[in-house]
Amino acid sequence: MKLFKKILLGASISIAFLVFLIIIGFVITNGEYIIPATAENDHTLQTIELNNGVFHYETFGDVNKPVIIIIHGGPGADYRSLLNLKELQDEYFVVFYDQRGTGLSPRISNPEILTYHNSIKDMHAFVNYFSKDRKVVLIGHSFGGIMASSYAALYPERVESMILVEPGPLNYEMSLIGPKLSNDNLMTYMKALFESFQIKNPPDDKAAFDYVTGQLMIKANPGYWCNEIPHESVQGWRFSYDTYQNVIASFHDQDGKQINAIEGIESYEGPVLFMVGECNLVIGEEFQKEQMKYFNMSEIVVIPHSGHGLFAENPADSIKAINDFLD
Repeated sequence: MKLFKKILLGASISIAFLVFLIIIGFVITNGEYIIPATAENDHTLQTIELNNGVFHYETFGDVNKPVIIIIHGGPGADYRSLLNLKELQDEYFVVFYDQRGTGLSPRISNPEILTYHNSIKDMHAFVNYFSKDRKVVLIGHSFGGIMASSYAALYPERVESMILVEPGPLNYEMSLIGPKLSNDNLMTYMKALFESFQIKNPPDDKAAFDYVTGQLMIKANPGYWCNEIPHESVQGWRFSYDTYQNVIASFHDQDGKQINAIEGIESYEGPVLFMVGECNLVIGEEFQKEQMKYFNMSEIVVIPHSGHGLFAENPADSIKAINDFLD
């Protein structure tokens, strides 16, 4: 009987402590958190249907001018933090799009559709639609830089030049010295989880998962940012949990090794500009100098006062570097 009372007392104390922690969690994160609706529920958003998919997109400039396709990162992010690149519209027709199932594009859960291979096919559809008879310039940020490299390797005849902005590892060898997941993500996850419970009028049943994933992807990588804190200007609209999980899974083989995103890249003979923020200690200047060796003609520029979100953090110097390269 005494043993039973001790067990009951211990369980009661544990439950009370857990309830206390939950209350503290809600108190600390108290506020109104908002996540936008996707194009499926917000019909004011501009969409286009290509390759049997629906995509949120925007274009800037004269359609008759040379075309630049912007490829955002993640996988699962969006192009919001890259929008300063619309300033290139004086000389180019600039195309932004949220990749399949992510950003403000309609959500998809089918893992057979949300694959790396289909992401490249989607990019090809955008290239052919907006620049059918002309080569394009590709600007790929982070994971989007990996995608741009894969595309140039597969379709070298469609690419005039490439700008790779702090791309992740381009092959398995580079992944061995590339970014590693932080072990200090628990507090970031818990804070994001409590905040997700307080999302005001969630637009769909994916909103909470997307919110938590987005917070983790930005805040759990302090080495990417100046002063180890992501600038508020690098925030996106919304991440996609499903897209991140499925595309990453398809990007690796059965042994967990990432696929070679530059297989056949020797057939691409155009110029490549690597761009890095001076604050990125993970996939910054030293890392990208190693990746430059895979390309026939490449150069690198370091953007001051910026981390991984250089187009949002220091748009003036970033856009000048692009114009200098393209000129």
